[in-house]
Parts: sequence; structure tokens; C-alpha cells
Amino acid sequence: MVVPTNAVLEPWGHQIEHWLKQDKLKLTQIQELLTGQQCLVSYASLRRFVRRKGWGKCAQSTVRMADSGPGEMAETDFGRLGLIWDPQSSRRRQALGMVTVMGYSRHEFLWPLFGQSLTDVMEGLEATWAFFGGIPL
Repeated sequence: MVVPTNAVLEPWGHQIEHWLKQDKLKLTQIQELLTGQQCLVSYASLRRFVRRKGWGKCAQSTVRMADSGPGEMAETDFGRLGLIWDPQSSRRRQALGMVTVMGYSRHEFLWPLFGQSLTDVMEGLEATWAFFGGIPL
């Protein structure tokens, strides 16, 4: 298969490999350096070139979890939701989301909160428990 960007990037191959392996540069930095040398390629093309050469990070393998029965297992994680109005402080605050995913059904529940104190987390877990109809987590 002929890849048009290979012809553009191949002359820079040794330099790209050096930047990746010795200098530990990120692809965005390498793309900027190439642009400065009048080698104009998109980030996606550069990434594909690096992957074809085997210079990129190895793909993470997925670990399959053992099957579980209904109500036997749940996973909980936190993430940022953005600014949300907090009636207690009368201002917008950075909110977090506590997401719980049931292992068997893969149903999920999101509980917004403003902190990760034990009280906040317990309130979120109790809301999750009530949402799923009292199924033991």
C-alpha cells in the first residue's frame, strides 16, 4: 500500500525517531519542529507514520473482568463536571461527578457533588443504592 505521507516523512525518519526516543519529545512538539523545517504534515499523519514504524507507545491491552451476577459488583469513579450553581454558597462551584456502574447490567448512575469527603461519598453511595432499588452493592 502506498501512503503519500510516507514520501514526505521518510527523509525525516531518523530525526523523528531520535526526537521520540532520545529527546523524549511529544508528537505535537515534533510536528512543530517539522513545520519549522517546511515539512508540513498533519498531526494525524505524523501519528500514523510513527505507529507504522513501531516507535509509538505500545497499545494497552484490555483486561476482561470476570462475569458477576446481578448486584454482586459495582465500580465507582470520579470526574470533573464543570461549574454548577451551589445553593449553599450562593455561587457557581467546580462540581465533581461520582459515577457508579453496575457490573452485571452495565447501568450507570451519576451523582454530582462538590467534594470527596467521606460524608459526600457516602451520600452519593446511598443515592446510588436508592436509585438501583436497594440492590446491595
